[in-house]
Amino acid sequence: MNKPLKCREQEGVIRYLTQCYRKSCQRLKLRRFLTPEKKQEHKDQQQCDELTVALYESALEAMPETYREIIVREFLDESADGWFYNYYTKSTFYRLRQRAIHEFMDCLNV
Repeated sequence: MNKPLKCREQEGVIRYLTQCYRKSCQRLKLRRFLTPEKKQEHKDQQQCDELTVALYESALEAMPETYREIIVREFLDESADGWFYNYYTKSTFYRLRQRAIHEFMDCLNV
């Protein structure tokens, strides 16, 4: 029987996936500078990178706008601490953040 992940564990998964997403995006951008021979050698890696990017972006697109903004600013952009004070009270933000994390995991089918 599988236990559902705790909130901190879900956050750790999202941080890891975000790191993978960033690296995949970077490799895909750098790939255009490779010679055709090198591109052929790294074809499998390119497919993995494309799938990683597509999975992450499709999960973001499937989320409601409020939750998407929170995930992007908290994990992807790593905005300065306290960015949310212009939009939410602290308690509202942390409640929405927990929902956004759960929603993102659901969109990934994890």
